[in-house]
Amino acid sequence: MKNKIFYFSGSGNSLKVAKDISSKLGNTELIFIPKALREEIDLECEKIGIVFPVYAWGVPRIVVDFLEKIKTNKYVFTIITYGDSGGRTINQVSNILKKNGIKLNAAFGITMPDNYIPMFNTISEEKQKEIFKAEEEKIKRICSIIKNNEDYNEEEKSPLIGSILSKAVYPIAIKHFKKCDKNFWVNEKCLKCSICHMVCPRKNIIMKEGKPTWNGDCEACMACIHWCPPKAIEYGKKSKDKKRYTNPYIKLEEMIENY
Repeated sequence: MKNKIFYFSGSGNSLKVAKDISSKLGNTELIFIPKALREEIDLECEKIGIVFPVYAWGVPRIVVDFLEKIKTNKYVFTIITYGDSGGRTINQVSNILKKNGIKLNAAFGITMPDNYIPMFNTISEEKQKEIFKAEEEKIKRICSIIKNNEDYNEEEKSPLIGSILSKAVYPIAIKHFKKCDKNFWVNEKCLKCSICHMVCPRKNIIMKEGKPTWNGDCEACMACIHWCPPKAIEYGKKSKDKKRYTNPYIKLEEMIENY
């Protein structure tokens, strides 16, 4: 029986991690969480993985939706990706699953390049390479634990400041994210290519007269702004002159294949 990894990714970072885990475990199917939510969720498999990025030191809304819907008695693991700290995200995942009687057997955090453009600048390619090398090394250790069905929880290694931020920032930020799309706008570089529309996990972007409009149900994944070929999408004034970021190991086609 094959394994299944359900993933969510805006920039491609978490998809890269999911693919790396899949290649090491073997016989593993990758499933985009937004697509899984649009269909009947099939959990018939040996092991279930959940891979996603940390948003405001917590779980993205769309991943919460997924976690609340699943029920299983299989071996379950999660891998969270983040730029600085995972906060108490793993604990949040565990608590959501517990409500459905599910044990989170193993949980890990992996550092990846931060890409929340309203707050951060894209790091250098040299620094990115260092991060990707460390990610690949950690994947080997993670897969050894998963293959042996071991229990492992990296939450206890999370720094205190992350825990504080999870409690203080996450509840406010997660409510704000839904409406943060009011800050997006498109400049004269727009090619009317509809890529922003196709990479939006919430299907929140509608094309009107060939240009994107946002409709108040944003995930704040920043996929639209980062994957826009001519860099025509801006986030207020906060993205001005900032370099965009997409994971160099992930192709655009992989991001839109679930559209």
